[in-house]
Formats: sequence, structure tokens, C-alpha cells
Amino acid sequence: MNNIFKHMTLQRRMMAAFVFMGAIVLVVALVGAIGNFRLSGRLESIASDAYPSTVALWKINEGQTQVQSSDRMLLNEAINTEQRRREIARIKNAWNQIKVFKNMIKFRATTAKTNFIKNLNRCGKGGLRLTNNSKN
Repeated sequence: MNNIFKHMTLQRRMMAAFVFMGAIVLVVALVGAIGNFRLSGRLESIASDAYPSTVALWKINEGQTQVQSSDRMLLNEAINTEQRRREIARIKNAWNQIKVFKNMIKFRATTAKTNFIKNLNRCGKGGLRLTNNSKN
């Protein structure tokens, strides 16, 4: 390698060095551009799929909390008929909210998310079930 540059003039050595440096810069720029395009695609996926799904899951969780709260209120024997009617209406509204946001979910099914949906479906069919082992 040393012999090749030894017989070249200074001008040709400088030109070869600049061409070599230009090639390195070009390779680094291409790697950066490819990485940028890949990141852009992934951010687009997050913005269009994951974030709306996260908001929908939050709203579903909020609806489940409302159902659970109203269920517990209905177990209270001290409330009157009007309060019972309000709690039943609140449960119906919460289930409607859950159904609307459940349809918005567009994510790839992972085990945890699949279990969440199965639990949600089970709650909708047979009433609210607590998932922890405590017996309240």
C-alpha cells in the first residue's frame, strides 16, 4: 500500500485522500438517512396505532372504574330508589363508553393486551369481576 502512494505526486495523494474522505462521509450520511427513515416510520406507527390505543385503553379503564364504583354503591342498602336509578344509568353510560373505545383499539395483540380484552369481555357478559384474590 505504501508503494502505491510513494510513486504518486503530492497533488494526486491529496486528491486520493479527499476522495477517500468523501466516500467515508457519504457512507456515514447514507447510514444516518436510512436510520432517520426507519425512525420516522416507527414514530408514524406509534402516532397512528399505539397512541390512540393507549388513550382508548385509558378510557376503557376509566369506564371499568365507574362500573366498579357504581356496583359498590348499589350494594349499599342506605341509598334510595333515585340514587339507585342514577347509579344504574351511570353503569349503562360507562358500558357504552367501554364499547365505543373498545372499537377504537388498533394494536397488535400481545399476551398482556389479549388478556386485558378477554377480562373485559368476561366482565361485560357476567358482570364486574375483580381480578385480584381479595374477596370484598
